[in-house]
Amino acid sequence: MPPATLGPLSLLRASWFDLRHGLPIALRALARRFGLLGTVGILARVARRRLLADPLAGLPAGSLGAVEERLTRRQLRGLFLLDDVLERELDLPVAERLALLKPIVGEAGARFIAQGAKISAARWRAATDAERRGDAVKAMAHFPNARTVLRLATEDALEFDVTYCRLAEACLDTGREHLAPLFCHADALYFDGRGGRPSLEREETIAAGDPRCAFRLHLPSP
Repeated sequence: MPPATLGPLSLLRASWFDLRHGLPIALRALARRFGLLGTVGILARVARRRLLADPLAGLPAGSLGAVEERLTRRQLRGLFLLDDVLERELDLPVAERLALLKPIVGEAGARFIAQGAKISAARWRAATDAERRGDAVKAMAHFPNARTVLRLATEDALEFDVTYCRLAEACLDTGREHLAPLFCHADALYFDGRGGRPSLEREETIAAGDPRCAFRLHLPSP
């Protein structure tokens, strides 16, 4: 299925999410690694780079809608700029950069999933087949940068494929393929089988070069 139709309100919500969740998560991670003064210096470098050049300026638009493209670029721009600062100005190798960026992207992404794609095991099991499929479609539509196909929605499982991921595509097209798997980490972090959440089994991902991301969610035993 295509992503849900979005409007300017989605951009405002994305800004609010960044202020409430994304930015604090990043600041805490940077402060743990570089201290307060080091973090301030990194933020200043990121701001300067943002003023000088857009790291996504040469990237052709993807095959989603205009608002979806803006949301995706907004999500990627800060990550790309921070990665550039860590690499080109602080001379951190890729392994160290990923060790720092992975928990930032993962925690922020997991909170984003929790806001719109939350699946209650009790509600899921009590629902009819039609209600489960409807809930699945709503959950998948929460991700504006992907196209999804529902495969299965039973009492114990939800299976769907992501057939197009603009995040992974943009990372690959800009030569930043090392960043693409970070977004997969957010899914694994949230769908960990704890607190009544489903557990995730996923052997194929677009970020790894596969033609799809094969999401296989298993609900915990009642």
